[in-house]
Amino acid sequence: MQTNKISPRLLAMLSLVLYFICLVTPAYHPVIGYAEAGVYYGWAALLLGPIGLFGGHFSWLANPLLWFSWSKFESKNYNAALGASILAIMMALTFLLNGTIPVGSSGSYKYEVLFGYYLWLGSVVLAGFAAGTSRKRSQSAPNLTAEETPSDEAARRSSL
Repeated sequence: MQTNKISPRLLAMLSLVLYFICLVTPAYHPVIGYAEAGVYYGWAALLLGPIGLFGGHFSWLANPLLWFSWSKFESKNYNAALGASILAIMMALTFLLNGTIPVGSSGSYKYEVLFGYYLWLGSVVLAGFAAGTSRKRSQSAPNLTAEETPSDEAARRSSL
C-alpha cells in the first residue's frame, strides 16, 4: 500500500511563503531597563542584520545561506541545498544563544524573541526538509526526479 508523501517542491514553496510572512511579523524587541523598546519586524531585522555581525550576532548569515539553498534546490543540486540548509539552521539558532543585542548607539540590551523569528526558523527548516527529501529520493531512485514516485515511473514506462 502506497502512502501519499509530501512533495519536496511543496515544502520548498511553504518555506518561501513562511519567509515572506516572517518579514511582516514581529521578530524581536529589545527590553531597555523597565521600558520596552520598539518591536523589530522581520524586514527590519533583515535590513539591519548585517550590523549585528559587528555585535557578535551571526544569525543573519542564515539568510544568504537559505537563499543559496533555494537556488541549489531549483537547480536540483540537492547535496549543496541540504548542506546550505543545515548551516542556515545552525546560524539561525545562534540568535537564541545571545543574551543581548546592540540597539543603535545606546548600547546592548536584552531582547525577547517573537513569533516572526520562529516563522523564519520554520522557513529555514522546511528548506532543509525539502532538500533532504529530494536528496533521499534522487539517491534511492536515480532515474526519478524528486517529484516522481515509483508508481509514476511505472506508469511512464507503460505508456511508452
